[in-house]
Amino acid sequence: MSFGSIAMNFEMMEHLKFSPVEMTMAVGVVAAPWCIKPVFGLISDKYLIFDWGKRRPYISASGILLAYMYMLIPKFIETKSTMVASMTMISFLLCFADVCADCITVDFVKHEKVKGTTQGSCWTSRALGSVLGSTFGGTIYQTYGTKVVFQIMSFPVLLMAIFIWNLKINTEKAPETLFKKIAKSVYKKRALVFGVFMINIAPSYGPFYTYFLRQELKYSPEDFQWISLASALSFLASTFLYRSFLLKLDPLKLMKWACISSIACQFVQILVATKLTPSTTVVIIDSIGQSFFGMLLMMPVIVAVARHAKEGIEGTFYALLMSVSNLSNVISDELGGVIGNLFGVTRDSFDNLGYLVLLCTVVDLLIQWYVINNMSFSSYLQVVEPKESTLRGKPLDYQEVFEDRTLEMSDYTPETLVNLDHTPET
Repeated sequence: MSFGSIAMNFEMMEHLKFSPVEMTMAVGVVAAPWCIKPVFGLISDKYLIFDWGKRRPYISASGILLAYMYMLIPKFIETKSTMVASMTMISFLLCFADVCADCITVDFVKHEKVKGTTQGSCWTSRALGSVLGSTFGGTIYQTYGTKVVFQIMSFPVLLMAIFIWNLKINTEKAPETLFKKIAKSVYKKRALVFGVFMINIAPSYGPFYTYFLRQELKYSPEDFQWISLASALSFLASTFLYRSFLLKLDPLKLMKWACISSIACQFVQILVATKLTPSTTVVIIDSIGQSFFGMLLMMPVIVAVARHAKEGIEGTFYALLMSVSNLSNVISDELGGVIGNLFGVTRDSFDNLGYLVLLCTVVDLLIQWYVINNMSFSSYLQVVEPKESTLRGKPLDYQEVFEDRTLEMSDYTPETLVNLDHTPET
């Protein structure tokens, strides 16, 4: 995904002449499949393909179709509408494969000894893929053009379609009352759901900032490649650091420090947007910091979501909460597009970009800080070690007791829940 991102951005900016607002809206449409992930999770959990098991056949089929789409997509991006339609179809297939992979991950999570190890490993691998894609994406695009970029992108998904069969088959049937279990689980953990939704809901100024770097500061594809590579390396470093050293750290303290540091990086972007520090080096260092701290902010949330997925509905529950996160990201992009339009920021006018970045940053800080300090949400991030008890001759899992007490506490704080109720890669 990271390999083709620069080519796609430049195709939209340079050849099809998308405005910043149009680009924001287009990104929202392309991201729509990621907001219905529970549908894919339900299919993955409930429906087996012959005797091949579940999940693996869907990933393989998605990979084959993606390879075909990537080979033909240069013919489908002649106009704005066909480009958005083609990328939405690709997004649909990627999302289906991603949900199935998430379901497999959650299966492993249920049997790990140290919570967060499996997801830390998976996200580290994902970050490594981002590094490889970012390293060559800009250079290949600038040298050979869009067609070659997408032809190359067909190979990884084809390899995915082939090698997914090496994973162990899963023929476990989903419970008959799947819908009821999902609804009950979501209701009981509604504070967690609302927190996942709220933490990314602040308006996004990303496309406007990208246009500013390209149109105003004249960044080349290779400049964007260096920025993307720096972010990917930072992403890799943060996931590795979290997996190796931060799993036993208090997740709330980690999130608070990550939130403050991430917001500080956004304030640096205000200086760039007002041309006080337009240096490429500053932009790269800033992208490193934002990627690093942004990932540290989200990792405890991702681990908590997987930990609270109940047996039998792991894939659907995890996909549902991730789709909630993606929906908040889509809303964030759309809100940013509307506010940017109100501020009069266009592909040729960036006089008010600094004010746009400042407003979005302050809103982001206030929302994230409120969510992190909300007791109903933060209680789901706390991990209590199980202890032994002689009750009925069985060990007593205090984590389960803690979760039950959390649910009871949530029921008695309606005002908190009301306030909370108002998810790569770019």
